[in-house]
Amino acid sequence: MKIHLLMPTIGRAEEIEKFISSVNKNNASVQLLIADQNEVGFLEPKKLYECAKNQNIDMHYFHSEQKGLSRNRNFLLSKLDAHEGIIAFPDDDCLYYEDTLDLVMSFFENNPSVDVLLGCIYDREYDRYLFKKWPRKSVVVNYLNVYFMSSSITIFVRKPNQQKFDQALG
Repeated sequence: MKIHLLMPTIGRAEEIEKFISSVNKNNASVQLLIADQNEVGFLEPKKLYECAKNQNIDMHYFHSEQKGLSRNRNFLLSKLDAHEGIIAFPDDDCLYYEDTLDLVMSFFENNPSVDVLLGCIYDREYDRYLFKKWPRKSVVVNYLNVYFMSSSITIFVRKPNQQKFDQALG
């Protein structure tokens, strides 16, 4: 099963290369789709392709004239041609731990009836959760607590048929 990482970006270049390097430490088969919202020339696609190739990542670069995180996530969803796999939405300044994607794959393989996995933002170096009071154990998520239990960058989803992001949210 492949993991598809959809990453809109604006204003960052170095961070994307660091992200690509962090993804390589996983054993999962990875496809990275990038929607570049910058002025043409800000990012160097050839450099990113080389970095991804060296990390054994199937990368696809798209320049996007439209601005907005949700718009560009939807744009990248429209570019997916796979019919199965896991989709995630990393920010352009995040990093994955070396076991992140392996743990995600293992979770979905061991829980075939689950379609969505919500993670948390955690700093292992300083042993602390970031940005929210994340639950310390697995919990059932519903419409009343989903805001408190998730961040879009920690969502992993089995490939949906026609799901899109609400562009009114950002």
